[in-house]
Amino acid sequence: MARIDIEDDDAVKTIADRTMKLLGMSHQSVRLGAATWKEQFASAFVIGSSDDEPTEGESPPPSGRPSLLSVVQAILTMPWKLLTAMVPPPGIYKGYPCFAGALVLIGILTAIIGDLANLLGCAIGLKPSVVAITLVALGTSLPDTFASRAAALGDASADAAVGNVTGSNAVNVFLGLGISWALGAIYWTAQGADAKYLIRAYREPSTVDASRSIGQYYNMALGSTDGLVVPAGALGISVGVFCGCACACLGTLLVRRLLFGAELGSRLRWPTFIFFCALWVIYILVSSFVAYEMI
Repeated sequence: MARIDIEDDDAVKTIADRTMKLLGMSHQSVRLGAATWKEQFASAFVIGSSDDEPTEGESPPPSGRPSLLSVVQAILTMPWKLLTAMVPPPGIYKGYPCFAGALVLIGILTAIIGDLANLLGCAIGLKPSVVAITLVALGTSLPDTFASRAAALGDASADAAVGNVTGSNAVNVFLGLGISWALGAIYWTAQGADAKYLIRAYREPSTVDASRSIGQYYNMALGSTDGLVVPAGALGISVGVFCGCACACLGTLLVRRLLFGAELGSRLRWPTFIFFCALWVIYILVSSFVAYEMI
């Protein structure tokens, strides 16, 4: 006769967290405190890191040689791994240089990727607004997708997964867009109207008056007290469609909670997945048709 004692993982984790807090340490400092630049660059060449344990619902990696998928992923991600390895290790000065360096690197990469996406859109004949909601949006949102997947697999509820997506978009809109507008308004106040601004603000088809010359518009801008002017274009309709799709998505999660007791997984997970993808396709199509004046 055997006796089996089952311990609560949450209770053990709470005790470990309290112990770490009393020692003035963190999980990140314990796991990454000894990392150096040499180790970071060496790990960039590792195919299928052995430190990554399979999460719940995943099968462990096969022993022996790495799979073809692991090799392809390592080749595609190696330039980015080498670039991110330049960030100071988290063990230096409590991780503050790592945090600052990571923010700077993210900003530089975002600017580069945004310019490359615009150049690609120009080369294939896409409007900037369509490039923004397709190529740029995919590049900035796919990391959140994988982070939400990891949160869904590692958390008992869907709070972290859904909160990660909504929180990320909230930061992009309220913080990113707000800072950009504030900097633009400050620059406008300091510099005033110029040729680039006049072309952008007054040569849009919806605002141009054929009876007026660009010089008259220039005089209007100099005497205007409205400040920075940025034409909305098709933004209003695009935001409206997005809000409608977002409400449909959140409503589906609420219905799943009432019917199945789970927002993610459970029954009808594949129809839900197809429905969410269809919402994204509808948003892209409607916004693109509006941008090209087909609607």
